[in-house]
Amino acid sequence: MGTLIVSNGSSGGGINPAPIAGGIQISPGIEINFSSQTPVAEGYLVQGDIGIDPTGQPVFNVTQVLDSNPTIVNGSLGGNVTIGPNKSYLVKNTGSIGGNVSVNGGALLVIGGSASGNISLGPDSAIICKSGATVSGGSFKVTGGGTDSIIVITDSTVNGAFSTQGVLYIALNNNQHGGLVKSSTDGYVTIKGNTINNNLQVSSVTNACSITGNTVSGSTTLDPACAN
Repeated sequence: MGTLIVSNGSSGGGINPAPIAGGIQISPGIEINFSSQTPVAEGYLVQGDIGIDPTGQPVFNVTQVLDSNPTIVNGSLGGNVTIGPNKSYLVKNTGSIGGNVSVNGGALLVIGGSASGNISLGPDSAIICKSGATVSGGSFKVTGGGTDSIIVITDSTVNGAFSTQGVLYIALNNNQHGGLVKSSTDGYVTIKGNTINNNLQVSSVTNACSITGNTVSGSTTLDPACAN
């Protein structure tokens, strides 16, 4: 059982904001095809199970729609934003959120868009930035993210500092980081292929860690669990 944000309803594509368990394990932030008997559209947050299609590829079978009235940001959205339980925000293309964003039980998906304020994360929440997204607030600081808190940033730009503590799952892949990257007491930490124009600090990982292929202009301090 898992959840999916519909990123392209016409082609049956979505991105999972949390791990999906089943016939195959799918990590958060992965694009996956889905099948739904109920009509769904871009930005919908849906629940379902993972399976294998006739070609051998994983497919997400939708069983329930959690949010059929998502907020889709294609233009500029000013002011602070709070994303509550089972709610989704999809920021794409030239879309931007200008204020601070607090995700408390919901999911924020940024595909090529931008969030220019500070971002915070609560339990049972997800923040996923992909495909040229830009986070340009002064800080991306998450303390005590809690149970099932997820942060995935891939092929994107983070202009400020990035700091997390107590988040279940963090993945930073192929990004440009303009400030400090720091992880402390997080569960699963993956930091791969990034350019970090500051220091990289990872400590007290509680479950598993993988740090490889990063270019760091400052110092690097890693938990022994991160040795590869």
